[in-house]
Amino acid sequence: MANHVSNYIVIHGANSQAVKMVREIFRQENPDDSEVWTADLVNRVFDNVWPKGEEDYDRNWVEENCGAKWFHGYLESDEEDYLQLNLESAWSPVRGWVQRLYEVLSQVSPDVWITNKFEDEGYGFAGFMLVGKEWINEECMEMDEWEAEKFFEDDNLRDSFYEELNRLMEEEEAAYLSSLEDEDTALELPII
Repeated sequence: MANHVSNYIVIHGANSQAVKMVREIFRQENPDDSEVWTADLVNRVFDNVWPKGEEDYDRNWVEENCGAKWFHGYLESDEEDYLQLNLESAWSPVRGWVQRLYEVLSQVSPDVWITNKFEDEGYGFAGFMLVGKEWINEECMEMDEWEAEKFFEDDNLRDSFYEELNRLMEEEEAAYLSSLEDEDTALELPII
């Protein structure tokens, strides 16, 4: 059985057109479904590469292009400027899928950027990634230093871990936003 990885993806700075696209990506084919599955998520982000949907599923392709052999999830919040997606994947975070989602959304919403905070269900690894304008970075926590096997019995240790993960992610976000400000400042400087 695969270890499940939780991916908490936030899309920042999306305009109304990007919000509409994300809603379409997470559209339920069957109203009784609560989640969208691998084939639909792949097709809707990678330009319908699998015309027959699940029949065309190719595990190697998904691992190489999306980062995990399968994944599924739902749109939790769809407010303009802030969309939250929750995806569950097998063994690995959905790195490639997030990168491709950014590429697609940035074509209609140039200021969009995406974060993914991810964690393995057994705390084998955890970390985050940020994808934005000329920016792709991923950081993983050193789980050995945290005695992760104690997380299930020690709430304070687990809370400290999440505080540190959130702190590192906030630092990454600040660095990214600062790079955008530096770019804007450079554009404003007069040419001599």
